[in-house]
Amino acid sequence: MEKKIKILVFFIIIFEIAGWTYGSSLKQSDAFLNEGLSIKALALGGSYIGIEDDVSAIVYNPASLGLLKNKQFFGAYSQNTITKMNKIFLGYANLIDYNINYGIALLRESIESIEGYNSSCEPTGEVIANNETIGVISAGINIISRLAGGISLKILSQQLAGYSSTGAGIDIGLYWMRKETVKHSIIENIIYNFEAGLAIKNILGPTLKLKVEEEREPIEIRCGLGYTSDVLNLIVQRSSALITVEGVYREDTKDIECLAGVELKIMEQIRLRVGYGLKIIRGGLGVTLDKFEFNYGYINNKYLGDTHNIGITIRFNDLTGERADRLYEKGMQKYYKGEYEEALKYMEKAIEISPNDIRIQKKVNNIKRKIKSKKR
Repeated sequence: MEKKIKILVFFIIIFEIAGWTYGSSLKQSDAFLNEGLSIKALALGGSYIGIEDDVSAIVYNPASLGLLKNKQFFGAYSQNTITKMNKIFLGYANLIDYNINYGIALLRESIESIEGYNSSCEPTGEVIANNETIGVISAGINIISRLAGGISLKILSQQLAGYSSTGAGIDIGLYWMRKETVKHSIIENIIYNFEAGLAIKNILGPTLKLKVEEEREPIEIRCGLGYTSDVLNLIVQRSSALITVEGVYREDTKDIECLAGVELKIMEQIRLRVGYGLKIIRGGLGVTLDKFEFNYGYINNKYLGDTHNIGITIRFNDLTGERADRLYEKGMQKYYKGEYEEALKYMEKAIEISPNDIRIQKKVNNIKRKIKSKKR
Protein backbone atom coordinates (compact mmCIF):
# COMPACT_ATOMS: atom_id res chain seq x y z
CA MET A 1 0.00 0.00 0.00
CA GLU A 2 2.83 2.37 0.90
CA LYS A 3 4.44 1.70 -2.47
CA LYS A 4 1.18 2.50 -4.29
CA ILE A 5 0.89 5.78 -2.40
CA LYS A 6 4.42 6.71 -3.40
CA ILE A 7 3.64 5.88 -7.02
CA LEU A 8 0.48 8.00 -6.89
CA VAL A 9 2.34 10.93 -5.34
CA PHE A 10 5.04 10.66 -8.03
CA PHE A 11 2.35 10.53 -10.72
CA ILE A 12 0.71 13.69 -9.34
CA ILE A 13 4.06 15.49 -9.13
CA ILE A 14 4.84 14.63 -12.75
CA PHE A 15 1.55 16.09 -13.94
CA GLU A 16 2.05 19.17 -11.79
CA ILE A 17 5.42 19.59 -13.46
CA ALA A 18 3.97 19.06 -16.92
CA GLY A 19 0.92 21.16 -16.25
CA TRP A 20 2.16 24.08 -14.17
CA THR A 21 5.89 24.52 -14.03
CA TYR A 22 6.50 23.72 -17.68
CA GLY A 23 3.27 25.15 -18.99
CA SER A 24 1.48 22.13 -20.43
CA SER A 25 -1.76 23.14 -18.73
CA LEU A 26 -3.54 25.97 -20.49
CA LYS A 27 -4.97 27.23 -17.23
CA GLN A 28 -1.60 28.80 -16.45
CA SER A 29 0.60 31.06 -18.51
CA ASP A 30 2.70 28.84 -20.74
CA ALA A 31 6.32 29.54 -19.82
CA PHE A 32 7.79 27.76 -22.84
CA LEU A 33 5.45 29.54 -25.27
CA ASN A 34 6.20 32.99 -23.83
CA GLU A 35 9.89 32.61 -22.97
CA GLY A 36 11.35 29.96 -25.26
CA LEU A 37 14.79 28.68 -24.44
CA SER A 38 17.22 31.59 -24.44
CA ILE A 39 20.16 30.41 -22.31
CA LYS A 40 21.19 33.96 -21.55
CA ALA A 41 17.65 34.91 -20.52
CA LEU A 42 17.36 31.88 -18.23
CA ALA A 43 20.59 32.82 -16.47
CA LEU A 44 19.37 36.42 -16.08
CA GLY A 45 16.22 35.30 -14.29
CA GLY A 46 14.09 35.71 -17.42
CA SER A 47 14.58 39.50 -17.59
CA TYR A 48 15.14 39.76 -21.34
CA ILE A 49 12.47 42.06 -22.80
CA GLY A 50 14.69 45.15 -22.75
CA ILE A 51 17.72 43.56 -24.45
CA GLU A 52 18.63 43.11 -28.10
CA ASP A 53 21.25 40.38 -28.18
CA ASP A 54 20.53 37.35 -30.34
CA VAL A 55 17.79 35.70 -32.35
CA SER A 56 16.49 33.84 -29.28
CA ALA A 57 15.17 37.20 -28.04
CA ILE A 58 12.38 37.15 -30.65
CA VAL A 59 10.35 34.80 -28.45
CA TYR A 60 10.50 37.44 -25.71
CA ASN A 61 10.17 40.59 -27.82
CA PRO A 62 9.93 40.52 -31.66
CA ALA A 63 10.98 44.19 -31.82
CA SER A 64 14.53 43.13 -30.93
CA LEU A 65 14.86 41.93 -34.53
CA GLY A 66 14.49 45.46 -35.87
CA LEU A 67 17.96 46.48 -34.68
CA LEU A 68 19.74 43.13 -35.02
CA LYS A 69 23.34 43.64 -36.08
CA ASN A 70 24.17 40.24 -37.60
CA LYS A 71 22.64 37.43 -39.59
CA GLN A 72 22.37 34.71 -36.93
CA PHE A 73 21.69 31.09 -36.15
CA PHE A 74 20.82 29.95 -32.64
CA GLY A 75 20.47 26.48 -31.15
CA ALA A 76 19.82 25.39 -27.58
CA TYR A 77 19.11 22.22 -25.60
CA SER A 78 17.86 21.76 -22.04
CA GLN A 79 17.22 18.76 -19.78
CA ASN A 80 15.93 18.35 -16.24
CA THR A 81 17.71 15.71 -14.17
CA ILE A 82 14.59 14.38 -12.42
CA THR A 83 11.71 14.74 -14.87
CA LYS A 84 13.85 14.15 -17.98
CA MET A 85 12.01 17.05 -19.58
CA ASN A 86 13.83 17.89 -22.82
CA LYS A 87 13.68 21.23 -24.62
CA ILE A 88 15.07 22.16 -28.03
CA PHE A 89 15.17 25.61 -29.67
CA LEU A 90 16.38 26.41 -33.21
CA GLY A 91 16.28 29.94 -34.62
CA TYR A 92 17.48 31.97 -37.60
CA ALA A 93 17.38 35.71 -38.39
CA ASN A 94 18.31 37.75 -41.47
CA LEU A 95 17.59 40.98 -43.35
CA ILE A 96 14.51 41.60 -45.54
CA ASP A 97 15.17 45.24 -46.33
CA TYR A 98 17.48 47.93 -44.99
CA ASN A 99 15.17 48.55 -42.01
CA ILE A 100 13.34 45.21 -41.67
CA ASN A 101 14.60 41.89 -40.30
CA TYR A 102 12.82 38.57 -40.00
CA GLY A 103 13.27 35.63 -37.67
CA ILE A 104 11.98 32.06 -37.60
CA ALA A 105 12.15 29.68 -34.68
CA LEU A 106 11.15 26.13 -33.82
CA LEU A 107 10.74 25.07 -30.20
CA ARG A 108 9.87 21.68 -28.78
CA GLU A 109 9.60 20.30 -25.26
CA SER A 110 8.74 16.77 -24.22
CA ILE A 111 8.87 14.21 -21.44
CA GLU A 112 10.13 11.06 -23.08
CA SER A 113 8.44 8.47 -20.89
CA ILE A 114 5.71 8.76 -18.28
CA GLU A 115 4.28 5.35 -17.51
CA GLY A 116 0.50 5.26 -17.25
CA TYR A 117 -1.35 4.03 -14.15
CA ASN A 118 -5.00 3.14 -13.62
CA SER A 119 -7.24 4.26 -10.75
CA SER A 120 -5.84 1.44 -8.61
CA CYS A 121 -2.30 2.73 -9.12
CA GLU A 122 -1.45 -0.28 -11.25
CA PRO A 123 0.75 0.25 -14.34
CA THR A 124 -1.19 -0.02 -17.58
CA GLY A 125 1.89 -0.64 -19.74
CA GLU A 126 1.12 2.51 -21.73
CA VAL A 127 3.42 5.49 -22.08
CA ILE A 128 1.74 8.87 -21.76
CA ALA A 129 2.87 11.30 -24.45
CA ASN A 130 3.46 14.85 -23.27
CA ASN A 131 4.97 17.26 -25.77
CA GLU A 132 4.60 20.76 -27.10
CA THR A 133 5.83 22.15 -30.43
CA ILE A 134 5.91 25.85 -31.26
CA GLY A 135 6.67 27.58 -34.55
CA VAL A 136 7.39 31.33 -34.56
CA ILE A 137 7.62 33.74 -37.51
CA SER A 138 8.63 37.29 -36.57
CA ALA A 139 9.42 40.60 -38.22
CA GLY A 140 11.08 43.65 -36.69
CA ILE A 141 11.26 47.12 -38.24
CA ASN A 142 13.61 49.97 -37.40
CA ILE A 143 11.14 52.85 -36.95
CA ILE A 144 13.69 55.58 -36.16
CA SER A 145 17.40 55.40 -35.36
CA ARG A 146 17.09 53.75 -31.92
CA LEU A 147 13.46 52.61 -31.87
CA ALA A 148 12.15 49.34 -33.34
CA GLY A 149 8.80 47.62 -33.41
CA GLY A 150 7.94 44.00 -34.08
CA ILE A 151 5.26 41.36 -34.45
CA SER A 152 5.28 37.57 -34.08
CA LEU A 153 2.92 34.90 -35.29
CA LYS A 154 3.24 31.70 -33.27
CA ILE A 155 1.62 28.34 -33.79
CA LEU A 156 1.35 25.98 -30.83
CA SER A 157 0.65 22.26 -30.96
CA GLN A 158 0.15 20.28 -27.75
CA GLN A 159 -0.23 16.60 -27.03
CA LEU A 160 -1.06 15.40 -23.55
CA ALA A 161 -2.24 11.95 -22.44
CA GLY A 162 -3.48 11.03 -25.90
CA TYR A 163 -5.26 14.32 -26.60
CA SER A 164 -3.89 16.95 -28.96
CA SER A 165 -4.79 20.42 -30.18
CA THR A 166 -3.35 23.30 -32.21
CA GLY A 167 -3.76 27.06 -31.91
CA ALA A 168 -2.19 30.31 -33.11
CA GLY A 169 -1.35 33.57 -31.38
CA ILE A 170 0.20 37.01 -31.93
CA ASP A 171 2.77 39.02 -29.93
CA ILE A 172 3.79 42.65 -30.50
CA GLY A 173 6.60 44.69 -29.00
CA LEU A 174 8.74 47.83 -28.94
CA TYR A 175 12.46 48.13 -28.26
CA TRP A 176 14.62 51.20 -27.53
CA MET A 177 18.31 50.59 -28.21
CA ARG A 178 21.19 51.95 -26.17
CA LYS A 179 23.55 54.28 -28.06
CA GLU A 180 26.95 52.70 -28.58
CA THR A 181 29.05 55.84 -28.99
CA VAL A 182 31.71 57.55 -26.90
CA LYS A 183 30.07 59.37 -24.00
CA HIS A 184 31.86 62.44 -22.68
CA SER A 185 29.91 63.20 -19.53
CA ILE A 186 28.25 61.36 -16.65
CA ILE A 187 24.80 62.43 -17.92
CA GLU A 188 25.53 61.05 -21.39
CA ASN A 189 26.74 57.78 -19.88
CA ILE A 190 23.53 57.40 -17.90
CA ILE A 191 21.15 58.38 -20.72
CA TYR A 192 22.75 56.55 -23.64
CA ASN A 193 23.58 53.32 -21.80
CA PHE A 194 19.92 52.54 -21.11
CA GLU A 195 17.85 50.23 -23.31
CA ALA A 196 14.22 49.27 -22.84
CA GLY A 197 11.52 46.98 -24.17
CA LEU A 198 7.77 46.47 -24.01
CA ALA A 199 5.98 43.35 -25.19
CA ILE A 200 2.32 42.38 -25.18
CA LYS A 201 2.06 38.65 -25.64
CA ASN A 202 -0.92 36.54 -26.71
CA ILE A 203 -2.98 39.48 -27.96
CA LEU A 204 -4.72 36.83 -29.99
CA GLY A 205 -3.80 34.04 -27.62
CA PRO A 206 -3.63 30.43 -28.81
CA THR A 207 -6.86 28.64 -27.95
CA LEU A 208 -6.44 24.91 -27.45
CA LYS A 209 -8.93 22.19 -26.62
CA LEU A 210 -7.68 19.09 -24.84
CA LYS A 211 -10.43 16.48 -24.34
CA VAL A 212 -13.47 18.68 -23.51
CA GLU A 213 -12.13 21.79 -21.84
CA GLU A 214 -11.13 24.72 -24.05
CA GLU A 215 -8.67 27.33 -22.81
CA ARG A 216 -7.14 30.47 -24.30
CA GLU A 217 -3.56 31.36 -23.48
CA PRO A 218 -3.79 34.52 -21.28
CA ILE A 219 -2.32 37.90 -22.20
CA GLU A 220 1.05 38.84 -20.74
CA ILE A 221 2.45 42.37 -20.56
CA ARG A 222 6.22 42.59 -20.07
CA CYS A 223 8.24 45.74 -19.53
CA GLY A 224 12.00 45.63 -19.10
CA LEU A 225 15.06 47.84 -18.73
CA GLY A 226 18.72 47.17 -19.34
CA TYR A 227 21.65 49.32 -18.23
CA THR A 228 25.27 48.83 -19.28
CA SER A 229 27.92 50.21 -16.94
CA ASP A 230 31.47 50.80 -18.14
CA VAL A 231 32.91 51.11 -14.61
CA LEU A 232 34.37 47.61 -14.85
CA ASN A 233 36.43 48.82 -17.80
CA LEU A 234 38.50 50.91 -15.38
CA ILE A 235 39.71 47.68 -13.75
CA VAL A 236 39.82 45.30 -16.74
CA GLN A 237 39.95 46.68 -20.26
CA ARG A 238 37.10 45.84 -22.67
CA SER A 239 34.86 44.84 -19.76
CA SER A 240 31.43 46.00 -18.64
CA ALA A 241 28.42 45.09 -16.53
CA LEU A 242 24.84 44.68 -17.75
CA ILE A 243 21.98 45.05 -15.25
CA THR A 244 18.48 43.95 -16.29
CA VAL A 245 15.11 44.29 -14.56
CA GLU A 246 11.66 43.34 -15.75
CA GLY A 247 8.04 43.39 -14.64
CA VAL A 248 5.55 40.79 -15.88
CA TYR A 249 1.76 41.14 -15.60
CA ARG A 250 -0.38 38.09 -16.30
CA GLU A 251 -4.04 38.39 -17.20
CA ASP A 252 -5.09 35.08 -15.65
CA THR A 253 -3.57 35.51 -12.18
CA LYS A 254 -3.55 39.35 -12.06
CA ASP A 255 -0.10 39.02 -10.53
CA ILE A 256 2.91 41.23 -11.19
CA GLU A 257 6.21 39.39 -11.08
CA CYS A 258 9.63 41.04 -10.86
CA LEU A 259 12.70 39.55 -12.55
CA ALA A 260 16.30 40.71 -12.42
CA GLY A 261 19.75 39.72 -13.65
CA VAL A 262 23.37 40.82 -13.89
CA GLU A 263 25.94 39.97 -16.58
CA LEU A 264 29.65 40.71 -16.21
CA LYS A 265 31.44 40.88 -19.56
CA ILE A 266 35.17 40.34 -19.12
CA MET A 267 37.53 41.26 -21.99
CA GLU A 268 34.76 40.74 -24.58
CA GLN A 269 35.14 36.93 -24.52
CA ILE A 270 33.75 35.85 -21.13
CA ARG A 271 30.32 36.56 -19.66
CA LEU A 272 29.30 35.59 -16.11
CA ARG A 273 25.57 35.74 -15.33
CA VAL A 274 23.29 35.49 -12.31
CA GLY A 275 19.56 36.16 -12.06
CA TYR A 276 16.42 35.81 -10.00
CA GLY A 277 13.01 34.80 -11.33
CA LEU A 278 10.10 32.56 -10.31
CA LYS A 279 11.57 32.68 -6.77
CA ILE A 280 14.63 30.79 -8.01
CA ILE A 281 18.24 31.95 -8.26
CA ARG A 282 19.82 31.01 -11.59
CA GLY A 283 23.27 31.37 -13.10
CA GLY A 284 25.34 30.77 -16.20
CA LEU A 285 28.23 31.80 -18.36
CA GLY A 286 29.05 32.57 -21.98
CA VAL A 287 32.23 32.30 -24.00
CA THR A 288 32.71 34.11 -27.32
CA LEU A 289 35.18 32.84 -29.91
CA ASP A 290 35.13 34.90 -33.08
CA LYS A 291 31.67 34.34 -34.65
CA PHE A 292 30.64 31.70 -32.10
CA GLU A 293 29.11 32.25 -28.67
CA PHE A 294 28.71 29.25 -26.37
CA ASN A 295 26.31 29.58 -23.44
CA TYR A 296 25.49 27.51 -20.38
CA GLY A 297 22.69 28.09 -17.89
CA TYR A 298 21.88 26.33 -14.62
CA ILE A 299 18.65 26.31 -12.63
CA ASN A 300 18.27 24.57 -9.28
CA ASN A 301 14.85 23.80 -7.87
CA LYS A 302 14.61 21.86 -4.61
CA TYR A 303 11.37 20.23 -5.77
CA LEU A 304 12.10 19.60 -9.44
CA GLY A 305 15.86 19.10 -9.39
CA ASP A 306 18.57 20.61 -11.59
CA THR A 307 18.07 21.86 -15.12
CA HIS A 308 21.09 22.17 -17.39
CA ASN A 309 20.87 24.36 -20.50
CA ILE A 310 23.41 24.68 -23.31
CA GLY A 311 23.29 26.79 -26.44
CA ILE A 312 25.28 28.21 -29.32
CA THR A 313 24.84 31.42 -31.29
CA ILE A 314 26.59 31.83 -34.65
CA ARG A 315 26.86 35.40 -35.89
CA PHE A 316 27.49 35.54 -39.62
CA ASN A 317 28.19 38.67 -41.66
CA ASP A 318 27.58 42.08 -40.13
CA LEU A 319 24.35 43.50 -41.52
CA THR A 320 25.59 47.11 -41.37
CA GLY A 321 27.23 46.95 -44.80
CA GLU A 322 24.24 45.19 -46.32
CA ARG A 323 21.83 47.80 -44.91
CA ALA A 324 23.98 50.56 -46.42
CA ASP A 325 24.06 48.72 -49.77
CA ARG A 326 20.27 48.40 -49.81
CA LEU A 327 19.90 52.14 -49.14
CA TYR A 328 22.50 52.94 -51.79
CA GLU A 329 20.60 50.87 -54.37
CA LYS A 330 17.31 52.59 -53.54
CA GLY A 331 19.05 55.95 -53.79
CA MET A 332 20.49 55.08 -57.20
CA GLN A 333 17.06 54.06 -58.47
CA LYS A 334 15.73 57.51 -57.54
CA TYR A 335 18.86 59.12 -58.97
CA TYR A 336 18.39 57.53 -62.41
CA LYS A 337 14.77 58.75 -62.40
CA GLY A 338 15.96 62.29 -61.76
CA GLU A 339 14.36 62.34 -58.28
CA TYR A 340 17.45 63.82 -56.65
CA GLU A 341 15.86 64.95 -53.37
CA GLU A 342 14.53 61.44 -52.72
CA ALA A 343 17.86 59.94 -53.79
CA LEU A 344 19.69 62.18 -51.32
CA LYS A 345 17.47 61.00 -48.44
CA TYR A 346 18.43 57.38 -49.05
CA MET A 347 22.11 58.23 -49.52
CA GLU A 348 22.24 60.24 -46.28
CA LYS A 349 20.71 57.32 -44.40
CA ALA A 350 23.32 55.06 -45.97
CA ILE A 351 26.20 57.35 -44.97
CA GLU A 352 24.80 57.52 -41.44
CA ILE A 353 25.03 53.73 -41.22
CA SER A 354 28.38 53.46 -43.02
CA PRO A 355 30.17 56.83 -42.63
CA ASN A 356 33.49 55.58 -44.04
CA ASP A 357 32.11 54.34 -47.35
CA ILE A 358 33.86 56.53 -49.95
CA ARG A 359 31.52 55.34 -52.73
CA ILE A 360 28.48 56.69 -50.85
CA GLN A 361 30.26 59.90 -49.85
CA LYS A 362 31.07 60.67 -53.50
CA LYS A 363 27.50 59.98 -54.57
CA VAL A 364 26.11 62.26 -51.83
CA ASN A 365 28.33 65.11 -53.05
CA ASN A 366 27.35 64.40 -56.65
CA ILE A 367 23.62 64.50 -55.87
CA LYS A 368 23.98 67.73 -53.90
CA ARG A 369 25.63 69.33 -56.92
CA LYS A 370 22.78 68.07 -59.14
CA ILE A 371 20.19 69.56 -56.79
CA LYS A 372 22.08 72.84 -56.60
CA SER A 373 22.38 73.17 -60.38
CA LYS A 374 18.73 72.20 -60.83
CA LYS A 375 17.62 75.09 -58.59
CA ARG A 376 19.54 77.65 -60.64
